[in-house]
Amino acid sequence: MRNDIVWLIAGCVLAANSTFVVAARPSPAKVDPNQVQYGPPPPWAAPSPAGTATETPAGAPFRVIYSDSQIAVMADHVERHVAFRAKLLNAQALTLGALQLEWNPSSQTMTVNTVRIYRDGSPIDVLTTSRFSVMQREANLEASMLTGMLTASLQVPGLRVGDEVEFAYTTSDRDITLGNRAYGANLLLAEGAGANRLKLSWAPGKVVHYQNSPDMPAPVADGSSATWQFDDPKPVKLIEGAPPRFNVRRLIEYSDFAGWKDVSAAVAPLFDKASTLASGSAVAAEADRIASQSEDPLLRAGAALKFVQEQIRYVYVGLDGANYRPMEIETTWANRFGDCKAKSVMLLAMLKRMGISSEIVLVNSQGGDGIWERVPSPLMFDHAVVRAQIGGRNYYLDSTQAGNRVLSLLEPTRYRTALPLRSGGADLERPPATPAVRPELIRTIDLDLTAGVTKPGKVTANRYIMGDTAPLFNAQLSALPTDQRDRSLRAYWAAQDGWIEPEKVSWRYDDGNRPVSRA
Repeated sequence: MRNDIVWLIAGCVLAANSTFVVAARPSPAKVDPNQVQYGPPPPWAAPSPAGTATETPAGAPFRVIYSDSQIAVMADHVERHVAFRAKLLNAQALTLGALQLEWNPSSQTMTVNTVRIYRDGSPIDVLTTSRFSVMQREANLEASMLTGMLTASLQVPGLRVGDEVEFAYTTSDRDITLGNRAYGANLLLAEGAGANRLKLSWAPGKVVHYQNSPDMPAPVADGSSATWQFDDPKPVKLIEGAPPRFNVRRLIEYSDFAGWKDVSAAVAPLFDKASTLASGSAVAAEADRIASQSEDPLLRAGAALKFVQEQIRYVYVGLDGANYRPMEIETTWANRFGDCKAKSVMLLAMLKRMGISSEIVLVNSQGGDGIWERVPSPLMFDHAVVRAQIGGRNYYLDSTQAGNRVLSLLEPTRYRTALPLRSGGADLERPPATPAVRPELIRTIDLDLTAGVTKPGKVTANRYIMGDTAPLFNAQLSALPTDQRDRSLRAYWAAQDGWIEPEKVSWRYDDGNRPVSRA
């Protein structure tokens, strides 16, 4: 799964993302979503705010005149209008002329409204001579991620220090997974002099819930819109060492979901459909084979987890609205790759076939601290795992991780929040904090000084690495040739215990007890 938050910031990169606002809308007639469109701002968009009179901070490369984001939740689609204008004060600010846009053509269209230079008070329409270039660059291919996102860029020609640059665009969003829903969040990261505004409006009959972090001014609301004006923002001061929820700053979020049960019920059917095993399925046969080898549900679940981890390589697929819709099991098996959703539904189907109570839960890979304080929204989750109930205990099974399939040694979940997916809906849960079942690292050192304190001592050092780090350690070493592996182990010991000069290094990995590195 992949989720993005749109940043409302005075800067050289302005991005629109389909995973940020979702709504249902038929594609406009004869509009190619793979190309940038050009046209006027939407009629519903209000004029951008005037600049402020606050003095520009000394040494600032540019001055923001305004940074404006307007979101309109229509009856059956969502539109976003973003506008920005700034004065370039020194050569560093010329990077503002590198304009960049991102959108997903499977769910969005992109329209550029304005690109202008103001020089000595006179406007220069850049679009009369220049247009955006479009490319699909898949920025995270090295992390096995396929999103289908398109990037459009334009280097504003002729830009000079002292000019003002103005840029505006509009996106139209339609949802091809969850239906006519709207949800999102904006982080205001700008600081310094300038006008900053965000306006949220919605059509009659729509119910949109919204809130802002305590450090934002209260919105001006009238029953069909809410407007946040945040002029001349000061630098954000974070609380060092505080849990993440205490450092949520300048956040505005909204959603038309009534509650977490509504989110659960909306996403659950997508996973239910994908987790159906076909007649004669090879995956079903594998589940039956595992079940025939043991009656112990812990061993069965561990073997099924190992099967999915090893037989299906991880590739995130977010193409054509697949951000929340998992690939069906038979397709995943034929491809032999899938993301957390695809791997989790395969594991779920195998566990259920073996009679093990289990369900899909959505979690946040960063832990999810403070999600219970947020507006109910799928945006809060970026990962799916299987929760199995065995012997009165919940086991959170992550099929995207290597190793960690001996359930009796599985560490307690690190996730602070979990949302079970059920057809009738489920409330947000906060798994209890429980102590680890074992340490992550054990160090032993035997020092033999029987030759005398004036001569080098003989040292035998061991490190027992356990937990989530262990399979990663093993995978990295296993991928190296023998000579490089030896050098890597020596470098490891030099970094960890620089006073040891190893004559011999070795390591081994145990699926149940984790790897051991020796010097």
